[in-house]
Amino acid sequence: MTTLLNHSFGSELKDAFKPVDDYLANGIKWLDEVQQFYRERSAIEKEYAHKLGALSKRYFDKKGKKSATLSVGDDPKITAGSLESSSMSTWSQILNETQNLANERMQLSEELIIQVADQLKVASTKEDDLRKKHVVFVEKLFEDRDKVYSEVKKAKTKYDEYCQSVESSRQKADKDLNDERGRKHFQKHLVEMNNHKNIYLLKIHIANQFKAKYFHHDIPITLDSLQDLNESRIRTLNDVFTLAANLEQDCISRSGEHLQSVISAATANTPDLDSEMFIKHNSRGWNEPEDFAFEACAIWHDNDQIATDESAVIFLRNLINKSRAQLSEVKGTVESKQREIDGLIKLKVKYAENPALGNVDEVTNNLVETIHATAFLENKALIFETEIAVITEAVEDIDAGAKPHSFKATSFTIPTACDFCKGTIWGLSRHGATCRECSYTCHTKCEMRVPASCAGEKMSKKERQAQRETMASDTASLARSNTNESFSGTAYASVSSMTAMNGSIGDRERIIGNVRHSAVTPPLDMHKVPPLLSSNPRKITKAKVLFEYEGNSNDELSVKEGEEITVLEDDDGSGWVEARSQSGKQGIVPATYIEYIKSRPDSIASSITKKKGPTVAPKRGAKKLKYMRALFDYEAQSSLEIPIREGDLILVTDEDRGDGWTEGEINGVKGQFPTNYAEFVSG
Repeated sequence: MTTLLNHSFGSELKDAFKPVDDYLANGIKWLDEVQQFYRERSAIEKEYAHKLGALSKRYFDKKGKKSATLSVGDDPKITAGSLESSSMSTWSQILNETQNLANERMQLSEELIIQVADQLKVASTKEDDLRKKHVVFVEKLFEDRDKVYSEVKKAKTKYDEYCQSVESSRQKADKDLNDERGRKHFQKHLVEMNNHKNIYLLKIHIANQFKAKYFHHDIPITLDSLQDLNESRIRTLNDVFTLAANLEQDCISRSGEHLQSVISAATANTPDLDSEMFIKHNSRGWNEPEDFAFEACAIWHDNDQIATDESAVIFLRNLINKSRAQLSEVKGTVESKQREIDGLIKLKVKYAENPALGNVDEVTNNLVETIHATAFLENKALIFETEIAVITEAVEDIDAGAKPHSFKATSFTIPTACDFCKGTIWGLSRHGATCRECSYTCHTKCEMRVPASCAGEKMSKKERQAQRETMASDTASLARSNTNESFSGTAYASVSSMTAMNGSIGDRERIIGNVRHSAVTPPLDMHKVPPLLSSNPRKITKAKVLFEYEGNSNDELSVKEGEEITVLEDDDGSGWVEARSQSGKQGIVPATYIEYIKSRPDSIASSITKKKGPTVAPKRGAKKLKYMRALFDYEAQSSLEIPIREGDLILVTDEDRGDGWTEGEINGVKGQFPTNYAEFVSG
């Protein structure tokens, strides 16, 4: 009795997909030869025995040429010599017995075509399709792994660039210790460098995890699957051999002994014997590639520790919260897929034992596809798990006191202030983010830098305005207190002040279209501090509705002609006022649809008595047009700037945000120009 040996391509052959795939491909191609053999055999049977001997000899010659390849592969470590695999030995015995089967009949010829050759063709096609799926899967795995490896290189390059920027800004700041802007520029680059360093380290960890999974999980599983496919091929081949032999035995009783020899040989040809021989002749020494390691920049000498200053922790906290949410979602899908795999495995076993229950080939195809899909989902989960583990190890109290925001992507139809950087979010194509819990609003680019301090409940417009005024007051106070600070030793301590002073005078990045432009500002008065937001309470003004208006959205207030309303916020130039009706509802209405009853604020009461309503409401988000008159000539230094000449009238499209540059339009051409080269004009 033959003892079944348990061998595994996945555990015994390391990183050997190419030779295993070639071995399996050759075996499948060999099925075509066996199929052709039986077809030719059927034709020869018509011409009886004198041609059958010649056919057997010809296929002996073919086998001799391919015996080594089919036994131990194309490039074995140890040559097979005169040894043959179990399948090759069985094949030799079949050819020998064929010499004795010279008196076939037409019925046998037809049976060989229908029951043997056609079955081999179907089996060859099915197994080759399944093998190609493995090839595509491994190519995608390799591409996915190389993509992660490439991201390590990109992250390294990006990190080196920021190191260079930090070093350059540090050298500039050292030349003039009183250069406030230089210090801020240095701190800004330092924060960005640390963030990119962290990204670089995360990419390293992810790449190492990918490498380990690729060599110790994905490839072994794929090799075992190929082994199973190869052994299934051999079992199918044995069935065909047995069937062909039985057909011959039924037709030619005189050849019974020879055919019984073939049956015995096929029965003894267990798939594991071929696998054992292939492993024995192809086992090679293998060293696992080294893990990725952090490489310090030649300019900025750093270590391999995750940066944990205040700004970095904010970034890491937001990143880990995102990773946790995504990991939870992916894990649920992986668990569902794993249950599906377990069910398909059980179903495959049942169908294999009893083919009448269902098609085992369909189940096998579904099983392979599900395993492949699960592998890529596990790759995603591996990324998130690695990020969470690395960040948690670097910052043990990463969740201490954290109340993360629940941001959702938002488009704004009217100019809206970013609660983080105080810049404007505008335009339907300029998306921002809004917290579902507290209505905190920010740019998409600011989202990862927002501290995890969600209030947990939505704030009204007044509350958010009061919060901004408090933050602006703190910013001005911090700016004054930092004026006399020494530059040395502030590399990490000044990160939080950089965030608080984001709206102060200094270089900033301007965005035109999709291009970032770092503007070099003209000389400015560095002693001027932007005025703080006014904290004086607003005057409550009564107004009478002149024309009926039906609100078109949730934030617009529907009013009736003659109704008395309370104006909460005057027209800021957009053509709308915020008001509250007598029923207590609050919203915005067109400013030209109302008439003030009591005195308006001093700034505008003297110039307005009554307004006539237009036939249509003003366009939402409309602004007053502002113009500037050029004082000096200026030549554009890049495609992002526009040339101006003394006396030119310029339409202002984006006012100076503190960096000394204004965006304007002349003759339909938009671009930037120095703010102090022009002055605002009225009208």
